[in-house]
Amino acid sequence: VIGLQADEPFLSPRDLDALVAAVSDPARSSSLATLSVPATSIEQWHDPNAVKVVTDRDARALFFSRSPLPYRRPESGPFPVPPSGPLPAACRIHVGVYAWRRERLFEFTAMPPSPLELSEGLEQLRALEAGWSIAVLPAKGQPFGIDTPEDLQRAERWLSSHPAHEANRIDRP
Repeated sequence: VIGLQADEPFLSPRDLDALVAAVSDPARSSSLATLSVPATSIEQWHDPNAVKVVTDRDARALFFSRSPLPYRRPESGPFPVPPSGPLPAACRIHVGVYAWRRERLFEFTAMPPSPLELSEGLEQLRALEAGWSIAVLPAKGQPFGIDTPEDLQRAERWLSSHPAHEANRIDRP
């Protein structure tokens, strides 16, 4: 089952196929799968509307947060100067789409919200607190969510500069 939210209109069909494959593979123990992209700026890394994710070496989620992840201790040194320079590879932004094994989706919806989920406002933390494995795949496309009026303006600019996608545009009154 794919949970595709309306605020992620620019997802690549290839990414959706990869998500389905990830939860369909019997060799994987993932209950669900999602996507991430590299953070592109320090501002994005600090933005609570950009959900951050850190994974283990097998690309399974360790944690999701609205706070900057991973935390940079002062003795670790500053981020590259200028701030527009590359961020460490561990700085990844979650893309709000999920692929579920059907039975796990039913189990998930029967569980009450968890303490971390309520704190961060992120439903995927309920699965992590229950001990579930979440596969986090790198998005092949260039998705971005529309969570703020600024995001909507960016999406409209992108659509106006990509005529092949004009049919997908929804004009605002």
